[in-house]
Amino acid sequence: MLPAFKTPRLALVLPLLFLSLLLPCLANAKLNGEFETLVGPGWQAQGVTLGLALAQTPAVSIVIQQLRFTGFDLPLNDLQFSCRLLGSGSGRLWCRSLRLSVELGSQPKQEVVELALAFEFDWGQSELLAWSVSIEDASFSALLLQQYLPAQLLPAQLSEFTLSDSLLDLKVAVTGRGSELEKISATLALEQFGFSNQWGTQAAEGLSGAIEFSMEPDSPQQPDRESYHFETRAVLSAGDVFINPLFLTLAADLPSTDSPVTVLLKASGRWQPADGLLSLSISYQHGDLLDLGGVVELDLSATTPELLSGFGRLRVPQLAEAYPVYLQPFLSETLFDDLIASGSITARVSYHHQRGITSLGLGLDELTLVDQQQRFSINGLSANLPYMGADQSSRGKLAWNSIQLYRLPLGAGGSAIHFDQLGPTDAMAQSGSRLKLEVSPVAFLDGSIKAGQVSIVGLGGDALQVTLGGEIEPVSLAKLSVALGWPEMAGSLSGVLPAAHYQDGRITLDGKLALNIFDGEVELADLEVENLFGLVPRFSANLKVDQLDLGLLTKTFEFGAITGRSSGYINQLQMESWQPVAFDSWFQTPPGDPGPHKISQRALNSLSSVGGISGALQSTLLRFFDDFSYRRLGIGCKLSSGTCQMRGIADHRDGYYIVQGGGLWPQINLVGYNRQVNWPVLLQRLSAAASADEFEFR
Repeated sequence: MLPAFKTPRLALVLPLLFLSLLLPCLANAKLNGEFETLVGPGWQAQGVTLGLALAQTPAVSIVIQQLRFTGFDLPLNDLQFSCRLLGSGSGRLWCRSLRLSVELGSQPKQEVVELALAFEFDWGQSELLAWSVSIEDASFSALLLQQYLPAQLLPAQLSEFTLSDSLLDLKVAVTGRGSELEKISATLALEQFGFSNQWGTQAAEGLSGAIEFSMEPDSPQQPDRESYHFETRAVLSAGDVFINPLFLTLAADLPSTDSPVTVLLKASGRWQPADGLLSLSISYQHGDLLDLGGVVELDLSATTPELLSGFGRLRVPQLAEAYPVYLQPFLSETLFDDLIASGSITARVSYHHQRGITSLGLGLDELTLVDQQQRFSINGLSANLPYMGADQSSRGKLAWNSIQLYRLPLGAGGSAIHFDQLGPTDAMAQSGSRLKLEVSPVAFLDGSIKAGQVSIVGLGGDALQVTLGGEIEPVSLAKLSVALGWPEMAGSLSGVLPAAHYQDGRITLDGKLALNIFDGEVELADLEVENLFGLVPRFSANLKVDQLDLGLLTKTFEFGAITGRSSGYINQLQMESWQPVAFDSWFQTPPGDPGPHKISQRALNSLSSVGGISGALQSTLLRFFDDFSYRRLGIGCKLSSGTCQMRGIADHRDGYYIVQGGGLWPQINLVGYNRQVNWPVLLQRLSAAASADEFEFR
């Protein structure tokens, strides 16, 4: 045995090749050499045997018991090469492996992966020419993949995962010339593969499928401008995958599919290392649930990657199946987190880093969204919404069969859609494009709503602004109250809607909303709505009431009959989840109201229940009358922190008048003494009074 020594690269073959040049006369001679250890830059070989046969075509054999590379903690064992000279005096050596194995794991679970190598070497130029490496049908445990692959070849996050002890089947073929890669191709087959991270946010089990990859240079003759083309394809045909918040079940028989559901992911592109440019085309298909893809160009030369340009497309053929899998997990605690959905969706978008979004497209076909919390529903929504960029106008259309907001039904309607660019004189020019809708009149119960023109500025951005106005044509209050679950009202509702705006999740009115109701007028000002469809909607406004007919109003509710008119206000009204939390209200008989002014005992009972007010008759004989005359009435409540501060039409000793008698006999005065009333208790008393069958003064 020769002692171990260090040698420059290719020390495995150069000594014997040198001998072959010095001893050309030794025909048919055979020379052998054994080395305990050979060491070169980045590698170390043990148990090396070299053999040289000097025949007409000289041949070399190489046997290495174990070969290790620095940074690669996976020794190659039992390397056996057979080499021959390519032509007399050519200086070229061609070798191929008879056997090359890699032992993975330790006894008793040791697995062997066999490789095949071939290379051509020009010893005259000390240059490695063509070479290839291949693995055929290697089968090994997934645990060994994580254990032996060097850290630089794996994402750092992989160390956080636990892999299942399932089998992986691997095929690899790599060819090159010198230090240049010509082509690499690989196929990895999975069978019952699984993984999980330590937080439980990513996991899979029972995965079966295959991953294919190939890469080759585009222009190997230009090494200073090297460019690589690559393709990859992954097919998963079985198993479950959870990547928070998505949960995918593969090979499941869904109602709308006749074949197993598979996931197909394809990617191809070009990588230019010198420029740091990556062009990537991606396609993802999950059965009939989702089909999306796109093309992007990225600049990876900087610390933060930059998107130079891109195009994306989306197709959802069956929203009923796709919604619970791909949409609902991302919509938790939003307006759309609990829907019954159907229909189909298509979308597209293009982007350029200097011009921003250059085009958008959205197509909806017979879309139905029904909120199971009964806040809204949309049926038969179809749309073609194009956007051709900030510098161009584009038109689209929108139509629906029916819409319901809370309990309010709206009929079929549609709208023409127009995208345009705001000019320099527009107040919102900084927001870029504007979307205008010409909405057709929509049936609303037995009347209609005319929204007219709707303007949307900043669509898709953080500063979305919506402006609309319109008119409510007479709607029966009886039908409206039934739809809302209220007591049936008499009369009709109509009014003009001023310009309404939506911005930063808030709805506001430009002016005042005037409604004709109970033969009088209700005017809403300073209206503001926040979080309309959220868990806690908030509403605030100031209301002015003018000349309401109390006969029509009290006929609607079991409050008792009152004739005459009433005017007043509800200022600083604040509601949360549509329940009042603060307001300052006042209602009274307007000056100059000609009457007649009559009030029933039932109405007196209801008013007396407001905070436990004491009623006093001028004569006990009046208890035998059903109706009484009054001169004027008035009552006010200022709600704050759950308590109402009460007041009346005038003070009376320690109390306040709610009703002052007058007119023809019999007359009545009603005086209240409790100025602070708990709001929930007040509501309970009013409800009890309204449901009482009769009233009795005591």
